Amino acid sequence: NKTIQIMKIAVAGTGYVGLSMATLLAQHNEVIAVDIMADKVEKINRRKSPIQDDYIEKLFAEKELNLLATLDAEAAYKDALKNTSANKVTNASFVNADATEYMDKLAKTDAKIDCVILDPTRAGTTLKFIKACGKLKPEKIVYISCCPETLARDLKGFAAQGYEAKIAEPVDMFPWTDKIETIVVLSKGIDISAGKVQVEFSVEDMDLCNLN
Repeated sequence: NKTIQIMKIAVAGTGYVGLSMATLLAQHNEVIAVDIMADKVEKINRRKSPIQDDYIEKLFAEKELNLLATLDAEAAYKDALKNTSANKVTNASFVNADATEYMDKLAKTDAKIDCVILDPTRAGTTLKFIKACGKLKPEKIVYISCCPETLARDLKGFAAQGYEAKIAEPVDMFPWTDKIETIVVLSKGIDISAGKVQVEFSVEDMDLCNLN
C-alpha cells in the first residue's frame, strides 16, 4: 500500500475560493487559513462557515478537518519560502507585511514596479494602497475581484490616479450561484486591448511532497 504523506499547506484568504480550497485540502492535509478579518477566523475555528455555501457548510458539519484559521500571516510566509526551495524557484521573493503599509512604504522610495497584481478580500483594497500605486506608476495593474460592488468603488479610486480599465473579464467560478470573479487590467492611457496578461502554472512542474 502506498503511504499518503500529509502536507502542511497555507491558504491566503478565506473568500469563496480560499475557503473552498482550505476545506477540501484539510480533509487529508494540515491546513492553515490566513485572513485579516477576526470574525471570519473565529467562525472557521468554531467550524461555522463565514460565507453562505451549502457544500462548505456540509463539510464543516460532517467532516473531520485538520484546519486552523489565523490572523497571523507568518505561517503562510514560511510555507511560501518552503515552496520556493522545494520547487527550486530562484526568481521569487516574499514580504511578510500588510500589503497597504508595504506599498505605502515602497512608494516613498525610487522603486521601479512594472506590474501590480492584487486579489483582495470582498472588502476590496484601501485608498492608501491605490494612492501608493499612483505614486509607483506601474505600467499595468491587474485587479482580481470577488465582489462587483467593491470593485466598482476601487476602480473609481484608480481612475483618480489616472488608470483606465482596459480589459474586464468575468469568470464564473461558482456555477448556479450569484457570485462572480472578475479580472480587470488597468493602465495609464496605454492601449493593451489587443494584448494579454498571461500567467502560466503547471502542477506537474511542482514538487508538493517536501513541504513538511
